[in-house]
Amino acid sequence: MHTWLVDKFIITPRLAVTSPTKGCGKTTVLRFLNQVVRRPKRAGSISPAALFRAVEQFHPTIILDETEKYIERGSDLHALLNEGHCTGGTVIRVLGDNQELREFSVFGAVAFAANGRLADDLEQRSIVIEMQRRRADETVSELREDRCEQLQNLARMCARWADDVANLTRDHDPDMAGLINRDADNWRALFAIADLIGSDWPQRARDAAAALTLKDSESIGPMLLGDIKAAFDEQAVDRLSSADVCAALNNMEGKPWGDWKGKELTPNQLARLLKPFAITTNTTIRVGTKTAKGYHRHQFEEVWQRYLAHEGARGRMKGHKVTVPMKWALLPPFKR
Repeated sequence: MHTWLVDKFIITPRLAVTSPTKGCGKTTVLRFLNQVVRRPKRAGSISPAALFRAVEQFHPTIILDETEKYIERGSDLHALLNEGHCTGGTVIRVLGDNQELREFSVFGAVAFAANGRLADDLEQRSIVIEMQRRRADETVSELREDRCEQLQNLARMCARWADDVANLTRDHDPDMAGLINRDADNWRALFAIADLIGSDWPQRARDAAAALTLKDSESIGPMLLGDIKAAFDEQAVDRLSSADVCAALNNMEGKPWGDWKGKELTPNQLARLLKPFAITTNTTIRVGTKTAKGYHRHQFEEVWQRYLAHEGARGRMKGHKVTVPMKWALLPPFKR
């Protein structure tokens, strides 16, 4: 539904279909989307020039498969997918023998599939669906492009419904149920659409957001701050030496600190990681009968509030009650 109303919103989150390995159904998801989204353009590979020209010319829904093979971190394609997340995103090129300066719009809906972990900045602009390979005893319906009449009819219904409600999206500011910053940007359009549909969809959308935003998509900085907070909480102290902080971090299972650049995290490495947050070691910290470099808990309080406070809000989204405005609740049954 988002692809049919994408021009009515200022943010279009990327749909990232990921899995730990091949054979988990990612391509099937993209084949399904190819039948129901607005103006699909599906490709197994694409160049940066082809991407921004396709967006400019067709205003399509871009569907890209196996992107781990041709979208490298820091590449032009990577940058274009990030820039197209928000309306007004463009790419500027000099073209032709006359060196003509041209600007191309890159805002538009995108779904892509990839094996493994996404780059942090692209992941933060995406709603990530993690696929798993099915067991031998699990059965699924086969998707055949020569038997998709039901999906094609669904696409026509989506198109008609989007025309009916297009003018209503402008005035609706959905309750974000505690989401803030990039998470709120990604889900605002989807919450608005769910509210327009009515029935149980407003709650279903917010339940989905609660489940999917709880996935571990943090960059190293916020992850480190959260783990340091856990170390302070577990030991119930107001100060820790640098060595004690590192020891606590290195002993955490499932975290990267115990194998940081091939070795356990050291106090010097810890200090460098905390420097961007304006947190420095203090040489006068007394721990027991010893004095050592370390940190007071109060040094972290503000950055915890800035970078970790929204985690609690995510957990409160479950069971959130949504009131749908009456003018939408009274839409005729088909238009709902």
